[in-house]
Amino acid sequence: MALLRGVNVGRGNRVAMADLRATVAACGFTDVTTVLASGNVVFTTPRKLKPEVAAARLEQELASALALQVRVTVIGAAAFNAVIDEAPSLPAGADGSRLLAAFPRVPGALAKLKPLAARDWSPASLTMGAHAAWLWCPGGVLTDKLFEDVSKLMGDDITTRNRNTLLKLQAALAA
Repeated sequence: MALLRGVNVGRGNRVAMADLRATVAACGFTDVTTVLASGNVVFTTPRKLKPEVAAARLEQELASALALQVRVTVIGAAAFNAVIDEAPSLPAGADGSRLLAAFPRVPGALAKLKPLAARDWSPASLTMGAHAAWLWCPGGVLTDKLFEDVSKLMGDDITTRNRNTLLKLQAALAA
């Protein structure tokens, strides 16, 4: 699966999902499906590719075919499902859109978040996982200091998706 950073968010990096699917297929990937209209693509690779290689190929093709300069994070199905399994429990009645998984572009990048994970962000929280970090932002991403500080530290080396989107992606992987 590919997670494109900043696609169809606000006015920048607008792309039609049909064009995105065609571009991903042009990279040699098959079974291409987009989920929502925000840069989530589920696909199959014809051979075992390292996620970083697939991401670089996608970034290059998106720039060439669509003039789209975005960072791409690729994560395999097993690692993605492990991220879902690591999710912290939501408080009863909580909004799933306030729980975000932060996916690193490259292995090891999450280590940069360890100093932030040691801080008390109450009522927000930062939980480290093996493949992603979880941000609980009960006040929302626009007002939560945790999200702001994680974004400043990581820049475009991470992309986030909320729990509701992740469950839709998981369903698409299972289909």
